[in-house]
Amino acid sequence: SYFGPAYARATKVQRTTALSPDVLVIEHATSLDGIPYGDRFRVLERWVVESSPAVDEGGEGDVDGARRRNCRLSIHGEVEMLR
Repeated sequence: SYFGPAYARATKVQRTTALSPDVLVIEHATSLDGIPYGDRFRVLERWVVESSPAVDEGGEGDVDGARRRNCRLSIHGEVEMLR
């Protein structure tokens, strides 16, 4: 193919960090083998999951005895050049 192979071997390193009971950060670093210049970059991802108490607008209260929570997910990505 003009753009390189249709598939490539990937190595992904994952790290999870709990910053607080309400904030979880999941980081991925992916390296690709068998593609042109694959040794010169890696793809970085950061997922941030934030939890907060839900505002009870409907007056329904708890569900099955559990408190309702809102969740916000932010996903950030970048390409890190190694050389």
